[in-house]
Amino acid sequence: YMDDWRNSGVLGTLVYWRDVESEFLTEKRHVEIWLPPGYDDDPDRRYPVIYMHDGQNLFDPRIANTGVDWGVDEAIMRGVERGAHEAAIVVGAWSSSRRTEEYSPWHEAPNYARFLIEEVMPRVNAEYRTRADRDSTFVMGSSMGGLLSYYLVMNRPDVFSACGCVSTHVPFSEGVFSKFVAGELGNGADIDTPYIVRDIEGGATVPEDVRMFFDYGTETLDAEYGPTHHLMRGWLQGQGLSDGVDYRIQEYRGAAHNEAAWRARLTDQMTWLLAEPDSPDTRVED
Repeated sequence: YMDDWRNSGVLGTLVYWRDVESEFLTEKRHVEIWLPPGYDDDPDRRYPVIYMHDGQNLFDPRIANTGVDWGVDEAIMRGVERGAHEAAIVVGAWSSSRRTEEYSPWHEAPNYARFLIEEVMPRVNAEYRTRADRDSTFVMGSSMGGLLSYYLVMNRPDVFSACGCVSTHVPFSEGVFSKFVAGELGNGADIDTPYIVRDIEGGATVPEDVRMFFDYGTETLDAEYGPTHHLMRGWLQGQGLSDGVDYRIQEYRGAAHNEAAWRARLTDQMTWLLAEPDSPDTRVED
């Protein structure tokens, strides 16, 4: 399927880097680069870049875990066609068997950040016509990938100016990690307190001049996400951040925790990232 990417139905061009090694991660992984339609037509044009996680699920339904891809190419081009925003290059790193540990801000995300920033990004910027400034560089992912995207903006705002956090797994806690990843039962009074809540209660602050979009559904795993997102809204407001300008927390009634649900609402996230921050197009209807 990687050799046969043209028959995936993708708009534009897919380039695959296979079995990319890293000094910071223990497993190789594929990385794909999506170039929007018209990329070859204007050799002087440069593009913003969105770095995305779980790259195998983004463009090709034949490869996607559930048989449904996110339709990233279609979502971006819908926005371009209606004049909401410009096109972008998308870089998708595939996930590995250590996905949870690598994506967790409280475990190996610092190493993953170095993989992206020190190994992947320089190569992307060297080989493609990117705008490499932080205001043109974004990050997006779902579930644990949403936590990773949040982490990257919180900790490397010099590199990433905005994040799209889709169905972010905000209940992730020491208890969840101990039970499902470490294979043991933890102990302690607050073992079930989400890590992100611990951080907020510990005085976490959002860097200046970043933007964040969080969303979640109300069915399946997403049904657990509302209370923590509500707490996060209060935390962000308490720092003087403006809802709809600096951040957005969007509930999608009836949406489940899967690629089909994310595909259905991806245009909202892409518009938030790529449109001018003060544009009416960044508004999302409740």
